[in-house]
Parts: sequence; C-alpha cells; structure tokens
Amino acid sequence: MLRWPNRAKLAIAKLFQPLQDIDIFVEDENDEVFYKKLFNVICGESIKVARVVSLGGRSNVIQNAMSFDHGNRRAIFIIDGDLEWVSGESAPSVRGLYRLNGYCIENFLFCENAIARVISEDAVIDEDTAKRKIDYKSWVDSISHPMLCLFASFVTVRHFTPSAPTVSQGAGTLCERSGKTKLDVTKVQNAVKASLSLAEQNSDRKSVGQFYKHTLSRLEKIPKPLHCISGKDYLMPLLQLHLSNLRYRIKNKQLRFRLASNANVNHFSDLLDALNKTARGAY
Repeated sequence: MLRWPNRAKLAIAKLFQPLQDIDIFVEDENDEVFYKKLFNVICGESIKVARVVSLGGRSNVIQNAMSFDHGNRRAIFIIDGDLEWVSGESAPSVRGLYRLNGYCIENFLFCENAIARVISEDAVIDEDTAKRKIDYKSWVDSISHPMLCLFASFVTVRHFTPSAPTVSQGAGTLCERSGKTKLDVTKVQNAVKASLSLAEQNSDRKSVGQFYKHTLSRLEKIPKPLHCISGKDYLMPLLQLHLSNLRYRIKNKQLRFRLASNANVNHFSDLLDALNKTARGAY
C-alpha cells in the first residue's frame, strides 16, 4: 500500500484549508472517510470539516503538533488515550494536542440508540424491537467485569514490565466457538494470570497483586468504565460477534462507519469543546 510522507500529508491539509475552518490530524491511516463523517456529525453546522488527515501513528501526531505553526493556522492534533489514559497518566503538554478521554475513538461510538438504529435499518424493524433483541445492557454487563480485569492486568504489566505485549492480542483468542461465538470468561481469567506473570518477572507477587487490585478498583469507579477497554481491538469485535449471534451480520468497517453516522453527540462533548476552542484560536 502506498504510504505518503508527512510533508505530503501536510500539503494535503493545506490544499483543503479554504474549505474548512480548522485542520484536523489523527493517528489512524486510511481512515479519512470514517473520520470526516464522524466529525461532520459531531460538529454539525458549527465547524466546517472537509478533510481529516491521518499522520500514521501517535508519535507522528505528537511531533507534528510540536512543530506546527499554530500562529499561522488553527489546527488540532488528536491522539488516543491508550493505556496511558487508563493508567491515569497525564497527557503530553503540547499546544494543539488533544488526547481522548478514553482508550480510542471507537469507545465513544457505543450507544444503545445508535446500535438499535443501525440494526433497525439493516433488518427493517422499528428501533424498540431492535433494542429488545440486542438487549444492550445485558450484553454490556456480561463483558464489563472480565474486560476490566483484563485491562487492569495490562496496566499492571505496563507498570512492571513495559516491554511486554498486551492489548495487541485482540479479542478473538478470548472467545469460545462452540455454538454461538462469545467471550469466554475462563480464557479471560487465564489471560489475566498470564499478564500478571509477566509483571512478576520484574517484581514480587505481592506487589504485583496489590497494584492490580488497586488498579481494578480504580477502573471500576470511573464514570464510564467501558472507556478503559480498547474499543477498536476488543469492544467492536465483541459487539460484532453479539450481533452476528442474533443473525445481524455487519462487517466491522461498515458497523463502525454506520455507528459514526448515528453517533450520540453528547458522548463527544469534551472533544467538541476542544474543536470549538481550536476554531476560536483558544486551544
């Protein structure tokens, strides 16, 4: 796949400047259509967005924010919260840089009404019927605790053994495939134990256990605990499996785009505030 150098991507942004109020830069590559749709939904008529430019990774976004001439052009550089946010660490202090108050942008797409709307359109049923079939609350309740345990263990590994892989393993290996494919709590528990074993390579079991329990307690008290779980690598695949079990088969990329099209703007209030401040030159 053709990869554009950063200077070419910045040139693309400059090309679209007459058509929009601010320049928006994100991490994800080859995702401009999704982001343009999402930001147009979020901003409505208040901010014109003609193009969102991907810079291909967190470090590229941060570096470009640092070198950008904010006095000449209004721009916002958006990065995911990642495990840094879940760990409770402060965001990098860089002008024009905005870190999401959640693991990634997909976390903010999760909304019962939006999911029901997508399914009602797909199955040609009314939204109330779609809500009853999806039973969103029961599904969330079934995955929340095991997933929070897993991500508390990832934070623990990050603290004690930062070089060890964590989130990249994805949700697929944690599912049972006999009959309906769904999250296997036993597999999640085994993954937690494996993560804590990695943490124990650089510390004693008691210290690791105490840190893990404290982290889990903290995550469970966060107003929106699902924001601590990677929406991209875990929540979206698990939602897709849940819908598939109900015979609603929507490809991941299509589901993500349609949820963006029906996004609950209230979920993006902090981001919208940063966008408005950027448009006024105050961010």
